[in-house]
Amino acid sequence: MNGTRGRCFAVIAFLMLTTLAIGADDCAVGKVVGVKRTIKGQPNILAVKGEDFGSGGKDKEVPADALDGDLNTKYYNQARSGTQRAGVYTGLVVTLKDGPKVVTGIQFGTANDVPGRDPVKITIEGSNDAKALEAGTSTFTLLYEGGSGVEIDPGRNKWGKEVNFPNNKAYASYRVLVAGLRDETGKDAEVNSTQYSEIKFITGTPATGSSATSKSASTPPDSVPSPAAVVSTTPSSRKEVYLTVQRASRVKMGWGKAGDNLNVNGNALCIGKQVFGKGIGLNANSEIIFKLEPDVRWVTFHAGIDSDLTDSGALRVNVYVDGQVIYESSTMRFGEDPIYVSREIKKKDARELRIEVVVAPDGTGKDLLDFGNLRFSKSTTEPTRDAAAAVKE
Repeated sequence: MNGTRGRCFAVIAFLMLTTLAIGADDCAVGKVVGVKRTIKGQPNILAVKGEDFGSGGKDKEVPADALDGDLNTKYYNQARSGTQRAGVYTGLVVTLKDGPKVVTGIQFGTANDVPGRDPVKITIEGSNDAKALEAGTSTFTLLYEGGSGVEIDPGRNKWGKEVNFPNNKAYASYRVLVAGLRDETGKDAEVNSTQYSEIKFITGTPATGSSATSKSASTPPDSVPSPAAVVSTTPSSRKEVYLTVQRASRVKMGWGKAGDNLNVNGNALCIGKQVFGKGIGLNANSEIIFKLEPDVRWVTFHAGIDSDLTDSGALRVNVYVDGQVIYESSTMRFGEDPIYVSREIKKKDARELRIEVVVAPDGTGKDLLDFGNLRFSKSTTEPTRDAAAAVKE
């Protein structure tokens, strides 16, 4: 359990459990406790130092280490929940020392070893309950569920992608839970826990309906603020917004659940050999609708059959603005490279954009289709084409 820990970049802090006495520990951003066997919307079950986390009962690899501003330390939690892998449904709850903040994003730093322990699926909840750090408290509001930003391994002791989500309410406490690990096969004996070096919370006052995004890349070490710093963003000033399921006004699926930054199966968005760190995963005979904010001029995305499928995949995509078609794809098939689509929204005062996924005549009813880097742009000229996050060998 040697490790790495990360920088407490943000205004928000993670919840950390300290000892058998169940006291909250101090960290750079407030009070924190660790939790175990805790699922979104359910009561806190506090983790125990020296049993679930902490090296030999010492103050090492504890929740506060994920908020100390040091990528060379880490929080390690080996608690198990039923048949789940050790580390799943563990996490942190934090109460901010500076009072309620509007958190609109998060960024994870990886630990020093065993990539299979990295959390790749997470949930984030907010609470204004004065007892948020206590066992049994369940008064949390779900703010985000999806990828953690490290689905594509950035390496050891490195920052993953920044993940942003819509939130307009200030909360005094935040709970972050691990819902899935990089290695869920159970074949690697070293994957006996989850661990991460740092968590950075991003704060700001987003515009109504602002979307979740994944900003690329690690923050350079020489630009990292002190642990007590607040990282503030103003999404409303951005010309480009990456879209998420949470931003949608309506989602209709043929089966399963639409994925935020993941495919419908909960795996990375992968089309052909191209992997996307942000986007939406849909399936056959589904649709997703977004309200159009003023001045949105473009919609762009990469689309194609997800690599989770077999060679039977065959789908088409149609895009509508207020019921009028602005794009119709040809048939997309398994194994093909993604198509790139960039369409101008010419209608003035347009109200909504609808994306429809339909089965091609020779396709099947369970085909998965990914939209990588799905975004709106307010640019008066066509946006620069963005690339996939990685290419598989």
